[in-house]
Amino acid sequence: MRKLVVFLIFAFGWLLSETAFSFEYIDFSNSTPEQKEEELKKIGEQLPVLFREKSIEKKQADIAFADYKANLRNLLFYSSRLANYYNYEELLEFLKINTRLGTLKEQDWTEAERINYANNKYKQTKKNVEAEIATYEDFIDISLDACLARNNDFFFKTKVVNEEEYQLKMEEFFQSKVYKDYISSKDSLQKMKPKLVAKIDEVIAVWEKADTTNPEAPIIAQEIVNKL
Repeated sequence: MRKLVVFLIFAFGWLLSETAFSFEYIDFSNSTPEQKEEELKKIGEQLPVLFREKSIEKKQADIAFADYKANLRNLLFYSSRLANYYNYEELLEFLKINTRLGTLKEQDWTEAERINYANNKYKQTKKNVEAEIATYEDFIDISLDACLARNNDFFFKTKVVNEEEYQLKMEEFFQSKVYKDYISSKDSLQKMKPKLVAKIDEVIAVWEKADTTNPEAPIIAQEIVNKL
């Protein structure tokens, strides 16, 4: 019985250290049976509350991480797509010239007709490309704002970023295709949207927390950090 009491006190004290409850230690070796019974009754009443709070907090952390990861994935995915258009104006100019001087030479058109057709095709293609770019930018803005908001959230920083479970999941994410595709397109995106690249670096940098033994040591693998 005494071993059980000691275990309950130890476990309860550990739980209380993580909550807002206050706990006053009682020396059970010198307490009366009535005191022991009363204290154990208090512990029995508060333990379910403590475990329930722990469970709720874990669910909140899971939801926060899932939301963050989904937004980060979208951020990197659409940023990679956007990077494909970093020199789209040059490509469209080439298309216009090629359309006028190349493929349409076989048509029985005058030079003026060829120029007019090429210009119209250029304008329509440019309009379509810019509409697609605007769509990507909208998706990027939404996801970027969501990720930055999480980065600045105290609960997320303390209950998610600091937890090994989520750190390991992020290490897996940094090995995913969407992340590797972003790294491959990063140079092109830098030429097009340098401020966006800086913001994405800021989002990812939250997972580079240093430990107490080595201030330079990141959470994620060094080879991943080197690519950032």
